[in-house]
Amino acid sequence: MADKHFVVHGALCKCNFGTTLGSIRVNANGEYMNDAEGSSKAVASSADTGNPFMPGAFGVCTLTHTSCIPNILQWKDALPGITLSNGGKILTEHSTALCAASGSTCVSILHHGQTAFVADQGAPGSTAATTAALNPLANQQQLHSTNPVVHAIILHIDGRNPPVIFNSEKQKDKVIPVRINETLLFKIECNNKYIDADDLKLRWKILRQQESGESC
Repeated sequence: MADKHFVVHGALCKCNFGTTLGSIRVNANGEYMNDAEGSSKAVASSADTGNPFMPGAFGVCTLTHTSCIPNILQWKDALPGITLSNGGKILTEHSTALCAASGSTCVSILHHGQTAFVADQGAPGSTAATTAALNPLANQQQLHSTNPVVHAIILHIDGRNPPVIFNSEKQKDKVIPVRINETLLFKIECNNKYIDADDLKLRWKILRQQESGESC
């Protein structure tokens, strides 16, 4: 998963035989993720074949010399291990597509479609002046502080009888099934202190676990 992002609705694509760029159009499949602006975007998958692009994608095909009509037969290098409700695997910016018009893997992802923003991970390697220019609201004092070290994530499910407490460090091999609309409270064991997850401004990616038992 390192250096990979999930591709979502609106991702920017390129065809080696097209004259313009195109954007992925993801039909609602039940799986969404929130971007930095808090808006939900449908996740693209290997099941998005045929013509999963916005109208006018890729302009004119330089092979047929007519308006491009994409016909995706297969996506390659999708994320393994997670199957979405439509039976597809999640696309990343490293995924490529085989098009029937060219008979080759000619479509690639230029941008995953998620909203870019200045993240905490980039702050320590940036100067205060650079970060201030990109994000004037950044807390300059925090930029010069050391990033916290997370030792464990603690999950509390207080609505059960008896209540459930899970420690990711002490119970690494244990799986905790959760229920729809069940309240989950996360705390972080950080630098020998317990901190609410919201205080660290953590971002969560949650996917449904499939009946096949594949881990999400």
